[in-house]
Amino acid sequence: MAAGQSGYYISASDEKTEGSFVWTDTGTPYSVNYTSWHAGQPNNVGSNQDCVLMEYPAADYEWGDVDCQTQHPYICEINY
Repeated sequence: MAAGQSGYYISASDEKTEGSFVWTDTGTPYSVNYTSWHAGQPNNVGSNQDCVLMEYPAADYEWGDVDCQTQHPYICEINY
């Protein structure tokens, strides 16, 4: 990610099967049918970018794949 850029984890990952992203927030993974990838993403730089980050400001809230060990906040869904 470029300097000055930040983002939020959105609970999608391809850790189990590279290139096959799934939502992992329910305990039971299910396929990601909607995507909003930034140009050139996902790119799996270093072969360890398995988590999806919604990036800003340079990526205009589009998605990028990042190393899951990178520290970023999460977006959480709350059911009422």
